[in-house]
Amino acid sequence: MKLYIVGLGPGGGIDMTGRARAALDAADLIAGYTVYVDLVRSEYPDIEVLTTPMRKEVDRCRAAIEAAASGRTVAMVCSGDPGVYGMAGLCYELAQEYPPIEIEVVPGISAANGGASVLGAPLMHDYAVISLSDLLTPWEKIEARLDAAARADFVICLYNPSSHKRPDYLARACEILLRSKSPETVCGYVRNIGREGQEAHTTTLAQLRDTKVDMFTTVFVGNSCTSVIDGKMVTPRGYMARYGKGGEGASRDDSATDADSAQSEIVDVENGTHQPVLVFGGTVEGRTLVEWLDRHGVPVVACSATEYGGSLLPTDANVTSLVERLDAQGMAELMRSRDFCCVIDATHPYAAVVSQNVLSAAQECGLERMRIVREFGQVEGAIEVATVSEAAALVASCEGNVLLTTGSKDLKTFVEAAPDFAERVYPRILPVRESIDNALALGVPAGHIIAMQGPFSQALNEALIHELDIRMMVTKASGASGGFDDKVKAAHASGIQLVVIGRPVDEQGVTLDEAQSLLVEKLGL
Repeated sequence: MKLYIVGLGPGGGIDMTGRARAALDAADLIAGYTVYVDLVRSEYPDIEVLTTPMRKEVDRCRAAIEAAASGRTVAMVCSGDPGVYGMAGLCYELAQEYPPIEIEVVPGISAANGGASVLGAPLMHDYAVISLSDLLTPWEKIEARLDAAARADFVICLYNPSSHKRPDYLARACEILLRSKSPETVCGYVRNIGREGQEAHTTTLAQLRDTKVDMFTTVFVGNSCTSVIDGKMVTPRGYMARYGKGGEGASRDDSATDADSAQSEIVDVENGTHQPVLVFGGTVEGRTLVEWLDRHGVPVVACSATEYGGSLLPTDANVTSLVERLDAQGMAELMRSRDFCCVIDATHPYAAVVSQNVLSAAQECGLERMRIVREFGQVEGAIEVATVSEAAALVASCEGNVLLTTGSKDLKTFVEAAPDFAERVYPRILPVRESIDNALALGVPAGHIIAMQGPFSQALNEALIHELDIRMMVTKASGASGGFDDKVKAAHASGIQLVVIGRPVDEQGVTLDEAQSLLVEKLGL
């Protein structure tokens, strides 16, 4: 009266553990999905088998439990690990309906671990495993998990990335991940792990979006530190950043060069500590950079002007979060409060006054200031205006419903310009009390307020356009990380007019990826 639930590993017998073989040797009945049973049938020709096709999981587990309850020793075989999208959980659930039997889960090498070993070492740091199959999980929940994992900068392993009925699911997943991850994020995928015809490839997230895969493929999306080393996908754990090439016991070389001495002013090599970095901005770039510095053991002071932006910053002993609207003098006082090695301005591209204050304060304090900018090009077919007032005048002169995605700060300008604002304009604002109260106070009907946290996918933008019968969308050129690209795609796909408010200042600066590269060199990461 025993049921073994056995993980065979991702391939054939070569990846099977000793415990798995012992369980199969002890069994007088092998049960499982036909394909998995066939992997071991030749090694156990004299043992009775019980197989069911795909999507007969409940029948398969029930039959195995009934056989075990009748006194037999049953081995239910699963590919990979039976506790990772396998039959272990279902067997425990169903076993409650039968007389007690002994159940033993025999772990196996999962596709995540097997595929990772083929690619190199992509799972050396925190990672999430997500299945793209919506057969048992609603796509809305899968999308939320992808978004959360991307925002947290997890390495992500994707199971069931595509099928004949879901040919575009990997592309859809990549679009979600690209909201928070760089297009150049290192990715990899392995087909037929451990089996005949095994093949592995490394690529980027942007290229992965257009890659065709199948159900026999496992996909890996790196974090912001993942790189390709000698053709292998590697996510550093942080040992080199903390201890250097010499290991934990390494000491400083008295014959260090001038360059080494200059670096030691920023990095305490002996103790593995760094001077703190001051980051302004609760933006996607700001949060991403703070998380990245935190993972490298760099102390960070992160300053956001709003409670909402501050709430999105990571909570860690290495991170000090300040929620305060500071003028140039207040910023200078903050810069003098600690021995910062540099100041990062990751504020919103439309926060021109704040950005100028950061620059002025950094110059006054003699600190290096690095401005992170979002790339933005011309949009074909869009009406481009220079100011919010010009955009409001367009809204007032047009007919039909308008989707306003410029936030609550500029609502008053639009309300005053358009007498029929309350009848046909739908503002999308942050889901915080201050923004909602402001909109209501301006006379915006509660039924017209779309209070949601962005950025938003093309699909969600299109759904809103269709549901609300939108004829014009107004946006700022907030860049890809602000959801701008998906707004453009949605407007074009829906055939509506797009109005783009230009940035107040044509700034010079560096991209997020360039900033990280500069900090690697500056901090000796």
